[in-house]
Order: sequence, then structure tokens, then C-alpha cells
Amino acid sequence: MMKKAAVLALSVIAMGAQAATITQSSALVLATTEINQLFSVNLFDASMGTLNSVSISLTGRAVSSGSLVNTAAQEQDFLFASNIRLRLQGTGIGNSDVNLSLFSFDNTIARNGTVTLGPVDVNNTASFAGALASFIGAGTANFTCKSLVQNTQAGGGGNINATQATQAGCGIDVVYDYTVAPPPAVPEPGSMALVGLALAGLGLTARRRAAK
Repeated sequence: MMKKAAVLALSVIAMGAQAATITQSSALVLATTEINQLFSVNLFDASMGTLNSVSISLTGRAVSSGSLVNTAAQEQDFLFASNIRLRLQGTGIGNSDVNLSLFSFDNTIARNGTVTLGPVDVNNTASFAGALASFIGAGTANFTCKSLVQNTQAGGGGNINATQATQAGCGIDVVYDYTVAPPPAVPEPGSMALVGLALAGLGLTARRRAAK
């Protein structure tokens, strides 16, 4: 009987040790660069169980267009490249970047000529792990996502006017993977029987004393 009770108790504990996840998401919203977007997620409540891992996904998107105008009286060889870095920062994650290529031009621009760049709409996602201790407790974990447009150019003799309009945005997903706290222990049937016998004995003793 005791062996069966022990097996039953172990089965209950095994069933209680279940894996679960909590996902919190912040939508991606485009804004004129340079951006400085703020995000917050709830910390993990330790009473729910044991936090095993924190996975963070940063999705970056950028929409851009522009032009190159040659103001010289002769054609110009010109190289122009534009990229944008979206960097997520916050406690427990350090720096995480998504890099997007906007434009790449390497050609000749006719005299008084104009080259139209874009429009382009690009996106990319980076995933990384968060430090567990920074995501446990009450309150929130806070993040910022900033953009940095980086342009390089060569040639043109200083006669090329480059213009550009860019919007960018960040979206994040934070996933808590944890082991669910087991339910309160259930008394074994053998223990319950002993409690019943003890109560019965107390009742019998009380009746004998009353009879005296």
C-alpha cells in the first residue's frame, strides 16, 4: 500500500513539472528618423515557477527614398551607399542590432542629371538571449530602440546633391520559457488513514472519561 502511495505522489509531482511560455509583444510603428522608441514588458513572476530562458526578437523595418542631382556641367562618376542601424538597448540585454541596406549606387550621373533612389521597404529580424536575473521580479523591463542612418559617398567632385527621406521602426517579442510550479503536495492515503485512526482513538478516550 505504501509503495502504491509513493508511486502516486511521484506521478503528481511529475505532472506538475510542466514547461510553459509567456510571450509579450510590442508592435512596430514607423517614424521619421532618427527614432528613439521606448518599450516595456512585465517582469516574470517567480511564484509562477522557475524561469529557464528569456528570448528576445528585434524586428527592424525602414522605408526610404531619395535622389542624387549632378549640378556640374559634365557627367560625374559617383558612388553612394546608405544603410541604417537599429539598436535595441536595455537592462539584461546589452546592445542588439538590426542592420538594413537602403541604397547602393555606383554609376555615372549625366550633367545636370538626376537619379531617383527608391522607394525601398526593407526589414530584418535578430534574436538573442536575455540575462535571467534581470527579468525576474515585480515591475517592468524597459528598452529603447534607436536608429542611425549611415551614408558613404565618393566621386562627383563635390557637385552631387544627395537628398533622402527615411522612416524606421522597431518591434520586439519577449518570450519567457519556464517550468510551472508544482501544485501543493497531496497527503498520501496511508497518512490520511493514520490521521483517521488517531482521531478515532481520541474520540474513544473522551467517551471512556465521560463514562467515569
